[in-house]
Amino acid sequence: MSNQEGKLIFYSNGCDIATSDHEIMENGSGLNPGRVANDNCFDGGLGYASGQQSMLSLPIPASDSKYIMFHDRVNLHSTPDSLAIYHDLNYTVIDMFYNDGKGKVTQKNIPVLSDTIVGSGNITAVKHSNGVDWWVIKQDYEFTNRYYKILVTAENVSLHDEQSIGKTWIDDGGSQASFSADGTKYLRFSRFDGLYIMDFDRSTGIFSNFRNLVTKVEGLFVGACFSPNGRFIYMGNGPSLYQVD
Repeated sequence: MSNQEGKLIFYSNGCDIATSDHEIMENGSGLNPGRVANDNCFDGGLGYASGQQSMLSLPIPASDSKYIMFHDRVNLHSTPDSLAIYHDLNYTVIDMFYNDGKGKVTQKNIPVLSDTIVGSGNITAVKHSNGVDWWVIKQDYEFTNRYYKILVTAENVSLHDEQSIGKTWIDDGGSQASFSADGTKYLRFSRFDGLYIMDFDRSTGIFSNFRNLVTKVEGLFVGACFSPNGRFIYMGNGPSLYQVD
């Protein structure tokens, strides 16, 4: 996360939150507790393993110092015969007022979607039409077509609603989601499912006009984004780059 001047103020590897001086922020350790953290969050470790777009930070509305960070937590459920991988969505609050502007974690690992199994990564956000609040979008688990809409206001973080639309999704952990700059279009791109495109109403949070562009399977990981004017979508698909009008 950077401030309005573009200067780094904090960052995270999913295990800890660090200040701009690359020190652990006060109360900034111990994100995403559990077996995956125990296996990955050690000195010299590679950080928390939870998929692409598994963390997202936003300024909290109507605050000059507070930020909210959404993060996936992986739950491993093992039996003698199988291993199941589930995801929860949690959030943590950082207040940069403390410690001479270096910040402090004031809330940590607060569940947002913990009574359901959500898909890996693809956390993305767009401003509400009021220009103040945020919509945070999170997809459901694989083989569903459900999307969760979380509304972030100055007073509350809550699940606004959920919506099933379009084709079901094969969540391979290597997909990407994005909004257009004006917030009226939403995409998800996967090597297996191709490109999903929907219209988005920033007032109501409703998706509509689902479309699917089937693409070739070329690489393990993919990426996609809108052009600044919203006309084109660029898709990185393994060794190839595609443009969609």
